[in-house]
Amino acid sequence: MKKRISMKRLFIGVGIFANKEVLEFHQKLKNSFTESRISWVRPENMHITLNFIGDTPEQKIPQIIESLERVGDSSQRFNSQIKSFGIFGRSGNPKVFWLGTDHEDEWNSLYNKIVRSLPMEEKEENFNAHLTLARIKFFNNDSKALASYIENYKTKAFQEVNVHHFQLYQSMLLPTGPRYSVIREFELK
Repeated sequence: MKKRISMKRLFIGVGIFANKEVLEFHQKLKNSFTESRISWVRPENMHITLNFIGDTPEQKIPQIIESLERVGDSSQRFNSQIKSFGIFGRSGNPKVFWLGTDHEDEWNSLYNKIVRSLPMEEKEENFNAHLTLARIKFFNNDSKALASYIENYKTKAFQEVNVHHFQLYQSMLLPTGPRYSVIREFELK
């Protein structure tokens, strides 16, 4: 009989403790777009994804941790602003609501070190550091109202973030929504 391989759904990110401004804006969006089927990110799940690894054999996790420890040891801490509201998709058919960041070079450097360090096949991706607020399943609201939000909040600074560490997370998909748990935290120098 074959031994079943235990898998975990993993990603690497920077956990965000959203401040009052982010949470109020999140609620304002929720109140404005009630006609659509939207999955709103719960505040305790807010993070900036650095790399989505996906389903991974459990026995690979120690190797991933070792690689990420080296990334932490060779990467500098930095500060970044969570700012500017945006979407993935078009205003008539958005897929994701997000808040962007500044200090792109620092985010990209950390992302590239992580991707190069991982013991798996590299995926071709365009990295865009952002805080996901919601995933849209079906948009049935006024696209002009959404375009107005984008215009009015495209330069708004919401929160200063001290990027002093990043985390390896396990994502468990539950009927009530995803639950993320930190497997290991890695400190930046």
